[in-house]
Amino acid sequence: MTIPFFYAHRPLPLLSAAEISKRERYSEQPVLVHGREMDVSVFSILLHSLALIAQRYELFRRFVHSKLDTAKNGAKKNAKLHTPDSTSPLPPSSPSSYRLIFAGSAREVEEVEALTKEITESFSKSLFTETVLLMLQQYNFMEEHHIMQSLRRAVKMNHTTPDSKTSTIVDNVFFVLQECMRRALSSGNMNVVCAIANIIKDTLSDDFKKYLVDELQENASQEEDEDEGDEGRGKGLMVVLNNMEVSGQYIVKLRQVIEEEVKNVFQDRSLDTIRDVISDLNNTAKSFEELLRLHLEQLSSTVEPSVRPVMQVFATVSYDLSEEQFAERGAEDTFIPLFLERFSTMLRPFEKYLTTTNFEHLLHFLMVGLVKKLEANALKKKYSHLGGMQFDKDLRAIISYFSARTPRPVRVEFARLLQVCCEIFSRRRYVRYSFKHVFLPRLDLNATRT
Repeated sequence: MTIPFFYAHRPLPLLSAAEISKRERYSEQPVLVHGREMDVSVFSILLHSLALIAQRYELFRRFVHSKLDTAKNGAKKNAKLHTPDSTSPLPPSSPSSYRLIFAGSAREVEEVEALTKEITESFSKSLFTETVLLMLQQYNFMEEHHIMQSLRRAVKMNHTTPDSKTSTIVDNVFFVLQECMRRALSSGNMNVVCAIANIIKDTLSDDFKKYLVDELQENASQEEDEDEGDEGRGKGLMVVLNNMEVSGQYIVKLRQVIEEEVKNVFQDRSLDTIRDVISDLNNTAKSFEELLRLHLEQLSSTVEPSVRPVMQVFATVSYDLSEEQFAERGAEDTFIPLFLERFSTMLRPFEKYLTTTNFEHLLHFLMVGLVKKLEANALKKKYSHLGGMQFDKDLRAIISYFSARTPRPVRVEFARLLQVCCEIFSRRRYVRYSFKHVFLPRLDLNATRT
């Protein structure tokens, strides 16, 4: 009575399997019931009802199979009790009634096995099972439609709040995905869980990622039209990058939540099958990380022109110092404060709008580009011994500046410049040096006496 009652009182769109397969995944065509578009508020109630029917069907199916297994095992146990041990075979003079009991036990096992096989096949081909399977197909289709519609609504409602570095679309999308996954788990049906997990994976790797990439391109074009002095310049672009970073983290958390909840519902082979399916979410998270890294690297390349004024300061500094010049630089050094001030000014909007992780990655890319420019300029200069000491002091101040802004180790990036300092100190005093040849991984430094 449950399914006829459900069809009579719930506005379920009666779609056949062929009609479901014909509908395009990205189609915005609404779901119609009796010629009318289904209300969005009804979707959640209807999906929960379908998941509940799937759960009841799964419990009934397991009950039937457990009873059949019990009958089969009971027949085998009964036959074993009435069967003589192989080490003491039945003598030929045994009464014929014993032989009939043994033959009857064997026939009973065969009859029970044949009956359980017949009941299993009849159950799998019954109208009840076919109706439930069709409803589960409709459930998968409607869940996918619900996810796509929720994504479109999240895009329309997307906005940023003053106290957040991300926009609302990330929380809204992953709330819906987690709700759909938990609803599928409540059905207790392995095929439903695997189908919804694949739908979620495809939605994230195709639709949501495409939306983020389109947003990046749109905000990048808008940034070109904004004034360079505008404090909020590039904020939209950085918010999308933050959304991409947080989305990768949420995908990992979603997989962990699913794995924990799957243990409470499934066991043995079903559990392994579902784990194999949801493990694909790890690849989805990695694709988000790679995409984020690529766009942060592109962002750093667009910022590189802003590094030129910083490098112009370094280009004007001389390290061919006499004792008087070295003492004067020690008393009043204007290079390092000016250098770090300009670099901090350039980083200020990124530190304000980017998340901590994104800012660290961007800072690393900028630091790598800065070090290359420092190396190119440093190898063009001439150094006295005291100038080498001053260069070492300035270099360590720059290293301390970057070390204070990121927990990542930075000395590796400055290894070649530190080697320059070591080469200078390894020579005799009162000698000026010019660097003519550079070979990786070590520097070949030629000193010329003046």
